[in-house]
Amino acid sequence: MRRDRTARRVVPWLALAVSAAVLVLPAAPASATINTGASALDIANSVSADPSLVTGASWVSLPPNGTPNAVSDTPLTAFPRQGTDYGIMTTGD
Repeated sequence: MRRDRTARRVVPWLALAVSAAVLVLPAAPASATINTGASALDIANSVSADPSLVTGASWVSLPPNGTPNAVSDTPLTAFPRQGTDYGIMTTGD
């Protein structure tokens, strides 16, 4: 019975302390480097095993709005597989 009373007093204070700690501690900043302004040549170089073989690149068409393509140097699962960066190509923003 005494243990139940102690638990009823401690649990709310413990919950309050944990909540306060979560609110006070700063979040870790995101460290991903994603270049959404990457050109077709930037992406071609990033997906090529030997970028010196890429002599040019251009888009046939792009959406009128948004940034559907990018290059990143932040590891993502198995990417980059070779080199330091990889291309990201999507159908939307």
